[in-house]
Amino acid sequence: MIYEVFGPFELPYREGIVLKGTRGVPPKKDMMAQLNDFWDKVENDHIGLSEACGCYVFSIRAAKGCKPWYIGKASKQSFRKECFTADKILKYKGVADSKHGTPLLHFIARMTDGNKFSMPSKTGAGHLDIDFLESELIRLGLERNADIINCQRTKMLKDIFVPGIFNPKPGKLHPAAQSLRDILLK
Repeated sequence: MIYEVFGPFELPYREGIVLKGTRGVPPKKDMMAQLNDFWDKVENDHIGLSEACGCYVFSIRAAKGCKPWYIGKASKQSFRKECFTADKILKYKGVADSKHGTPLLHFIARMTDGNKFSMPSKTGAGHLDIDFLESELIRLGLERNADIINCQRTKMLKDIFVPGIFNPKPGKLHPAAQSLRDILLK
């Protein structure tokens, strides 16, 4: 299973897409035009990417760098259909309205052996690797940002404690924990 990373692509934040606004959603016609412009840019850069499947990362770029805020997957439908569903737009808006910076999307597209974009699976069962990748990206995102807004798959990652490995507490490690840490993380 091969994946390629594409982006970052700036979301049409300044233009007033749902991500920014004082009273909720702008007129649907305006929003759809802006989303179509966004996907046109994606397609101009990488033909076929909008119809591909894989994972995506919503982040905010600010003076101190980029921070991930939401990680999702598109396995049963394309990036184009998955990334801007109503619930995703509200999540992005909640973050973008409370943070200073530029909202971005990265796409981690699943590729075929012929180096073409994989297409979504009707059942999603054909792309179990996308589920795995999403979980791992969420784990990495949590390491960078404990306030990541993903709800699914984060509770255990936040609650599990293994000295020196998962959510380590400050202080000196017991020799056994240090030994395991050295084996797994160095």
